Amino acid sequence: MPEEWEPIKRAGHPDVKGFASEERRLLVHVPLSSKPPKEWRDRFVGLYAEAREADRDRPLPEVSGSAIVIRPLDEELPDWIKVIDARIDEANAFYLASAIPEQQRKEASERDAEQKLRDRLDDARRKAEEL
Repeated sequence: MPEEWEPIKRAGHPDVKGFASEERRLLVHVPLSSKPPKEWRDRFVGLYAEAREADRDRPLPEVSGSAIVIRPLDEELPDWIKVIDARIDEANAFYLASAIPEQQRKEASERDAEQKLRDRLDDARRKAEEL
C-alpha cells in the first residue's frame, strides 16, 4: 500500500558512464533514492514527451531501476540535471495527488467486492440451514 511511500529524490551525483551509441552524446545515470512505481515513471517520462515537441533531437530520458538514464550533449549536462530535479518534484506531486488516491479507491472497491461475496456466502449458508 502506498501510504508509506517516500517521495523519490536524486541520490547523489550523476554518473557519467561513457558515450551513448552515437558518441556525440554522453551516457549518464542519475541515481534515485528508490525504484519509482510505474505511475511515477510514466508521469516522469511523459513530462519530457509533452515538452519534446520543441526539440525532437533531444532523446527522452529513461527510468531504469533506481536510476534515470539520460543522453545529453557535454555542455547540456548541468541543464539536464536541473530539469531532472524539477521533473522529479513534478512526478512526486502527481503521484501523491493522483496515483495514490486512485490506488486507494481501487483497493477500497476490491475490498467492497470481496465483502459482498462473503455476505452472499453467509446469506446462502443461513438459507441452507433453514432447509
